[in-house]
Amino acid sequence: MPILPAVQRLVDRLLYERVRPLAARMRPGPFDAVARVLALAATPLVLATSPRETRTYLRQLGADAGPLDHVRFAYRKAIDRFRGDYVYLRPHDPILRGPGLRAFEARGETAVMVGWSAYGMIGAARLAVERGDRVVRYPYGGENGPAPETLAPSERWAAFQAEVRTQLIQPVQIVPGASPIAYIRALRSGHSLIILQDVPEPEAPLRRLAGAERTLPVGAVRLARAARVPLYAIDASFRGGLLHIDLVGPVDGDEQALLDRFSDRIREQPWAWTLWREFVTG
Repeated sequence: MPILPAVQRLVDRLLYERVRPLAARMRPGPFDAVARVLALAATPLVLATSPRETRTYLRQLGADAGPLDHVRFAYRKAIDRFRGDYVYLRPHDPILRGPGLRAFEARGETAVMVGWSAYGMIGAARLAVERGDRVVRYPYGGENGPAPETLAPSERWAAFQAEVRTQLIQPVQIVPGASPIAYIRALRSGHSLIILQDVPEPEAPLRRLAGAERTLPVGAVRLARAARVPLYAIDASFRGGLLHIDLVGPVDGDEQALLDRFSDRIREQPWAWTLWREFVTG
């Protein structure tokens, strides 16, 4: 049996059986401190997972990819894995608002908000849930699937994550379709739209992101112009164990200019990108 899949199954089982029951009694700050300690133990596992692919990814971003750089990436990746898990464990904790988001809300605007998969989809979706906005996304990863307790112990954590996404995001999501009418209708009714632009789709045009060409459905710029609403870039991070969301903008330029902005953010924190493997070249 390959050791890494076996270790991953063990980690998932511990998350579901041990960590999940404790999460309700832990505050975000102490959990974040524990995550930093646990990340030290998890760093060798991250280092052993596709090391050549990781080095290729860092070089592709123009970053240093020596042994120490790889260790730093692995440690930060481990921390962010625990932080991302905490969003699932405490999905109703309030988000922290940055100055751009506070100013946006004070103006009472409706907008198209665009992000990349920093800490996964659930991070950006938390903003929509708090504000009552709409998320444009395809369900994935077993959503609306079987209850965790009906599955094998090692499969329950993934099923639990899918269950959280279903309960949290499904009420505010718009599943992409052939017509933009649903998007325009949502904007006209006062709901902002949140879209992640780093999800490859076979039918979409080729675009460049983080040094790779992929088929990306980059329609947020055109949608914002058609609806005559501003376009903002979402900036997600963690502070003191809580999700911190800020908005940058309004953003001008074409679709590629928007992706270039995200490429710059990815280069600043490559460990935070959930979908990085889908963009590794060579």
